[in-house]
Amino acid sequence: TNDAPTISSTAILTGTEDVAYSYTVTAADVDPTGTTTLCDITNTGSSETCTFTLPAGEILDLSWSHDYYGTEFSMDVTKPDATIDSYGPYGYGSGSYSTTYTDAGSYTVVISDVYSDGGGAAVASYEFGDSYTLAGTTIPAWMSFDAATGILSGTPDDSGVWDNIIVITATDEAGATATDSFTLNITNVNDAPGGSSVLIGDGSPWTQASSDTLTNYGVASSTYTLTITSLQRATITMTNTDNYASECGLEIDGTDVGCGYASSYQYGGQTGSPYSITTAGTYSVVVTDSYGDGGNYATIVIEDGNAATTIIQVIGFVYDGEVLTADSSLLTDDDGVGALNYQWANQDGDIAGATSSTYTIGACCDVLGDTYSVTVSYT
Repeated sequence: TNDAPTISSTAILTGTEDVAYSYTVTAADVDPTGTTTLCDITNTGSSETCTFTLPAGEILDLSWSHDYYGTEFSMDVTKPDATIDSYGPYGYGSGSYSTTYTDAGSYTVVISDVYSDGGGAAVASYEFGDSYTLAGTTIPAWMSFDAATGILSGTPDDSGVWDNIIVITATDEAGATATDSFTLNITNVNDAPGGSSVLIGDGSPWTQASSDTLTNYGVASSTYTLTITSLQRATITMTNTDNYASECGLEIDGTDVGCGYASSYQYGGQTGSPYSITTAGTYSVVVTDSYGDGGNYATIVIEDGNAATTIIQVIGFVYDGEVLTADSSLLTDDDGVGALNYQWANQDGDIAGATSSTYTIGACCDVLGDTYSVTVSYT
């Protein structure tokens, strides 16, 4: 009886994202090697016939010969599909020939001699033994399997993080199989920009994609560092991709600010209300999952801070000797108004020394027809 092959190697069950993984599958087949003869006929008269069946997966070796009178010899082979291959007659002189067939099923071999005095023979056989083939029946997209060497290898990216079901099959020539089925667990590595200081240009959004968020793969928390500069602000919006929003947590510098979801459960997930950061600095942002099964990710947008409401009023009468005042009481900026700088000008350009909030107009004969303006700036 045929024994199934065996797989003796021990699978490597763990790996790390972005680190090459390799495991060599070792298999064997204990069945002995040999040759099975299906047909062995010699023509001593007009014809001889042999019928046999070739098992699936085997290769039929068919050989035949004739004596000096090859012109008298012929052979017909009826194949499993009922078609016939004919060989001979041949010329004078003894000869030997061979061919192979691979289709499983019933064969009939007939050797004939037109003078009925024989002189021909045919033998049909196949070899059996410990031959087997390997196949990566189930492997992830990032992985490849070399059936010739048995090497299972690949470098897992974000798509390979967490559990990967792998099935390797060894099949012998008789169709018996052995299976090596295991789960490969890939540990996630927090991808850039997570885990490092991040400076994002004005108005440019950065999304910590779900495939990069540790919580999506059964890890309780994912931490990254966010840096915003002065005159910038950041908003953090949480999105829930599963139904259990109550598992989500968002911590800013160790303070739980909540994910902003409207309800603790909503089919198909939901998007929370944005959390705003308006003060420049470096912040530790942590997305947590109380059950460690993931489903939440953060979208962070850094943009210019609120623009100033630029309202400067010039108060006073345009007469000689009058004092003009730059009133900044209505100037507002959500980021705060710093020390103010003033520069008065007339139609000829900046007025030297006129750098305070007030300016006194000179004598009438000198300033008739002049126009005045003031530029106010701050940092």
